Amino acid sequence: MLLPKLAPRIARQAPGVNIHFKRTSSRFPLEALEQGEIDLVLGFEVMLNPPKYLHCQTLFDDCMVCVARIGHPVVNPDLTLEQYIGLPHILLSRTGAGSGQVDSWLAERGLERRVALTVSHFLSAPLIVAQTDLVMAYPKRTAEQLAQSQPLQWVPLPLDLPDYATVMVWHPLQDQEPANVWLRSEIRAACAELGA
Repeated sequence: MLLPKLAPRIARQAPGVNIHFKRTSSRFPLEALEQGEIDLVLGFEVMLNPPKYLHCQTLFDDCMVCVARIGHPVVNPDLTLEQYIGLPHILLSRTGAGSGQVDSWLAERGLERRVALTVSHFLSAPLIVAQTDLVMAYPKRTAEQLAQSQPLQWVPLPLDLPDYATVMVWHPLQDQEPANVWLRSEIRAACAELGA
């Protein structure tokens, strides 16, 4: 969601600068950040859980919604919890774990859903959902964007999940480093273009 706004800004203002986004193998790449191998970490605060001594800035808040193909036989704005857990689900899991935040919420209430497919790539899941009766929990802002180009709809989740913050984290040693200050500023400006 961020890169389509950020990349043109970087290209216009600093055409000689190369930006490398990489997916890390750990939930929070503390050692790489401390060693200066990476400049910033972006992600969901609840999942990153960054150490308190690092700088952490909220870029925007979001919530999870239920995404399904247009014309799904069950999914509509009045989707009930009973209907939701009766559907086959896609789980997004970087590590291949068989459960996520939705499963934890359901387990606390003695409920369970069927995860019919687990995928590790964030963008492959909506393409699968658009062609099947599988559903998934997905960030609302991204679902809104995808629904503009894919035959997808989103409805509120019939769960009381908390909203979550997308954050930018950096090491205090990089706080005044000019390139890092500039990059953080560009990321904030790109988020403002998203209407954050």
